[in-house]
Amino acid sequence: LIQVHAHTERRRAARITRMGAVAEGVQPGDEVPAVSHTPLCCTHVCIATTENIARSLVEAVAKAAVFQTLKPFGDPRTVVAPLSAELVTFLMGGSCAEGSAGVLSDLMHNLESWTISKKSFLSSFVSAASQSDTIAKLKLDLTRCETSEGFNPSDRERMSRELLLRYDRGGLAHCEETFGSADDLFAHKQRCHFRPMQCPNDGCQEVFGANTAGAHDASCPWKRMPCPQGCALEVTRRVLRAHMAGPCERRPVVCPYHHLGCLTAVFAGTLDNHCKDGAGEHLALVAARVGRLGDTVESADGKVASISVALGQIRPQLGRLAGLSGELVSSSARIATGEKALKELEKSVRAVERGMSSLEAELKAQRRDISKVMNTVMGPL
Repeated sequence: LIQVHAHTERRRAARITRMGAVAEGVQPGDEVPAVSHTPLCCTHVCIATTENIARSLVEAVAKAAVFQTLKPFGDPRTVVAPLSAELVTFLMGGSCAEGSAGVLSDLMHNLESWTISKKSFLSSFVSAASQSDTIAKLKLDLTRCETSEGFNPSDRERMSRELLLRYDRGGLAHCEETFGSADDLFAHKQRCHFRPMQCPNDGCQEVFGANTAGAHDASCPWKRMPCPQGCALEVTRRVLRAHMAGPCERRPVVCPYHHLGCLTAVFAGTLDNHCKDGAGEHLALVAARVGRLGDTVESADGKVASISVALGQIRPQLGRLAGLSGELVSSSARIATGEKALKELEKSVRAVERGMSSLEAELKAQRRDISKVMNTVMGPL
């Protein structure tokens, strides 16, 4: 391809030379005088910088349009076209000081100055929040070309390129190298720092400059990356988190016998083998848990029996106190004493009954634990 391009350029240069010779009266076969050629210049620019300039142009026009109109009496979109033309004239007619620090220094200063100059007296009476919302919506419309007025994408790209070349006096964002032949120019463009590049990652359609290739590669969602969990698979950056939390065989998981005491670290891809290889250890853990639950159940049964005996002893006393209460009707003091004793006994009975209910609930929960353990044992086995 390089040889074909060089050959084409040489034929084009020879044709131009012959045409110039004929125009000077030189006939075929005569010696053609040497012709001086204009140096060939590289035309590559920083794509990221031109995109930033284009966004700044849209933002400046959107702000100026909102400043120049006052809703509901005017529509900002109606003044986008004249303001766009005025902004371009202002920026192209402005001057950039020699030795400027870079593209954005003087250019962004001129953009800001022009935008501020478009603020009207009435715009100061509109709330900042309302203006910000309107500016954001208009910027979105201009970017999407939903309005027939203002910059279209091709105009913005062309104007951004021209502004970059005008303001970038130091050559920080564009190439200014010149060459004496088309072959040298073509060879340079293949390695120019600002040459456009297509992302090499399958699925990504981004085009960027070679100077920003590293930054794009560091964030490209289509770049394939090795799984950090060490499963030996490569997945795209955009699905890496989902892979690590889902199908990755090295995803850490918890053994189903962990609550019984298994502390082995296992992964999703090794869980089945772990359960098979550790069946004996798991069975021992289950047996130990069942034994502990059996001891607890026996202890609870003993407590329930003791409470039942205590209730049996208290109930006759309640009956006697109730009879005593009937006999002591004539004596208020004795009645008060009997009623107080009766209430205290009733409190004791209720406390004992609550304790018995709590123990019965604990016994039921332990029996459920035993059932759950047995189901766990029978399941894997």
